[in-house]
Amino acid sequence: MTEDRSWTPIELSPEHAPPAGAFSPAVEAAGLVFVSGQVPRDPVSGQWVKDRPLEEQARRVFSNLALTLGAAGLELRDVASVSVFLADISHWGAVNKPSVRKVHFRGFQHIPPSRGLSQQVNRK
Repeated sequence: MTEDRSWTPIELSPEHAPPAGAFSPAVEAAGLVFVSGQVPRDPVSGQWVKDRPLEEQARRVFSNLALTLGAAGLELRDVASVSVFLADISHWGAVNKPSVRKVHFRGFQHIPPSRGLSQQVNRK
């Protein structure tokens, strides 16, 4: 079934685990590619590596981002902006520590894109 829409979903190859929810890994619209949020999840097994050191989690996130971009015919150097979402703003120091910044910097070939930060808010 083909739907008439102004964007096209980008799918990963069949050997990769499907998204953990009802969403596309990325979509292309008007010549731009929008990538869904990336988490430290093994792309083949689907298992999370969230109990691993933060640097390892960051490497997994960048690896997943590169995999998704590759499915769209792009690379990390094509990224113009990233958004960081934290459950607790006090984690910003850990995310911005030198060893994690090094992973971020290396992932973008030493020219990082713009970056925004948001904190999750839980309302009772």
